[in-house]
Amino acid sequence: MHVEAVLERLIVTVHNGGSAIAPEQAECIFDYLRRENDNPAPGWGIGLPFVQNVAESHGGSIAVDNAPETGTSFIFDVPVDCRPFVQPADVPKSDN
Repeated sequence: MHVEAVLERLIVTVHNGGSAIAPEQAECIFDYLRRENDNPAPGWGIGLPFVQNVAESHGGSIAVDNAPETGTSFIFDVPVDCRPFVQPADVPKSDN
C-alpha cells in the first residue's frame, strides 16, 4: 500500500502482484455481488462496490490499473478535506 497527498487529494494505491484481472471481467469488477465462479477466495462480492461508494460519496473515485505483466493496482482518490461532500449526521436528509 502506498499513501500520498497530492494537490489537496489523498491518493491510496493498493497493489496485488498476483494474477491480473481478465480483460473481459475488468468492466464489471465494481458490480454489486459480482463474484467469479472459479475464484476460491471467500467473499460476497461487496468489497469493491463498497469502496467505490465510499470514495464517490466523499468526492473521490477509485480506478484500476491492470496488466498481466505487473498485476493489479487499485487507486483510491479522495479530497483531503471531504467535508463539503459529506452531510453531517445531525442534519436531516432532504427528500430531493
